[in-house]
This record gives sequence, structure tokens and C-alpha cells, in this order.
Amino acid sequence: MKILSTILTVLSSIYSFSQIWDYPPEPTKPYEPNTNIKRTNVKLIKTYNYTLQNGERRNENPIYCEQQLDYLGNTIYYTVDTTKVLVKNDSVLKLYSNIVYDSLSRPIKQIIGKQVKTWKYKGDKLVEYTISITDELVESRFYDYQDSVLKYSICYPDIPSKSCDTVIATLNQNHQPTYVKAVNYFNEMPLITEMHINYDENGNNLGGKYSCERIEIQYSKENYRTRLKRYNCEGELIVDIEYEYEFY
Repeated sequence: MKILSTILTVLSSIYSFSQIWDYPPEPTKPYEPNTNIKRTNVKLIKTYNYTLQNGERRNENPIYCEQQLDYLGNTIYYTVDTTKVLVKNDSVLKLYSNIVYDSLSRPIKQIIGKQVKTWKYKGDKLVEYTISITDELVESRFYDYQDSVLKYSICYPDIPSKSCDTVIATLNQNHQPTYVKAVNYFNEMPLITEMHINYDENGNNLGGKYSCERIEIQYSKENYRTRLKRYNCEGELIVDIEYEYEFY
């Protein structure tokens, strides 16, 4: 039975807010927008991205993206600004299906063309992650666990002059980051970014502070995200995103 339900939810965490904490790094999948959105029983997701002026909405029914999923939550196709992109075709699946998992269903190797990604574990913890292109190591990450703190370095062997970046996170009892500090080097000058994240009793990411900006994420009673709002450093609403779902 098809159940059509209109639920407002978030397009995805704002790119910079979500990408600062990339742990554990997941295997690349083809054309999977909004992977951090709950997909259980979801058939269709429509994204509404409102234009704002002085913190107020300026457009009605601003549909931006439509994404159809299969029963497993994988994207079948998505449409952005009337451009339709098919995902489930032989060439795409062949390119991205070469992921090797261990007996615990953890990724250990993925080959995408000339790029090779590897994951190494010690016990139940990820200790090293690497990316190589044409047999040349271009990125390596090393992880250090100390009680409720996780620290990892991101090094770029193909760029000898670049210092390794560092990410340090304080984790809660569910191993979710509540505070993240990233130190990235550009021309040997450190750029420090800090992020504070809040969660509800169900473990849902409620947003938080990204540098001086603020992000708020709302959820339905079924734990589907309902809306994302982002405020600039002056407290003005600069991003307002909602979603509409159709369920299997």
C-alpha cells in the first residue's frame, strides 16, 4: 500500500558542517545525494530550497531536487533543476560495485578506475585509511583513540611541502562527536575550525555551531529530519530547506 506523507526534512547537513567530521570514511557510492537522511521505506524525496531575503522566504514551492529510491534505500534516479540523472545502469554499477568487505562487513578495499582506497583495522577500531591513484599514495590517515577523544591526522605524501592536517573530536557515550576541532594547512598557514554538535534522545543530529554560524535541524516523531535552518554570524537566517516524502 502506497502511503503519501508530506514531511519536512533537511536536504543534508550543510556541506562544510558535515564534511569536517568524516569518520569513518565510507566507500564511494554512485550518485547518492543526501545519504545522511533516514531512508527506511522511503520511495521518493523532494527537496525544497527556499530563497531568503533579510531572513524571510521569497519564493513559493521552490522544488530543487527529486530523488527516487528502491526498497533498499539506494538511489534509482534524481532530478536537479529539471535535469534527470539515472543511477541504476550497468556501467555505473560495474564501476562502483568493486568494494571488498571483511567478515564483519567492514570495507577493506575499493577500486574505482585508477583510484584505490584501503581500510586497516586493529580489533574493532579503524587505524589507517589510504587513497592511491595509479599506485601513488596521495592521502593517508592515522587514528589514535584515547577514552572519549579521537584524534586523526590526514597526510598528503604526494605533496611533500604540505603539513598533515589534524582532526580532534570529543565523543559522547554513543561515539558521536560533540566537539570537533580541525586544523588544516594552506601554504603552511593553519586554518582552525571548531564545531559543536547537539543530539536528541534518539541520537538525531540537532545541528549546533560551526565557527560563529549556527545550524538547526528538526525531526518528525518518526525520526525523519523535517527541516534545516542555517544562521550566519549575525544571527540572520541564510539557509532554509524542507523535504516531502513518499513511502513504500
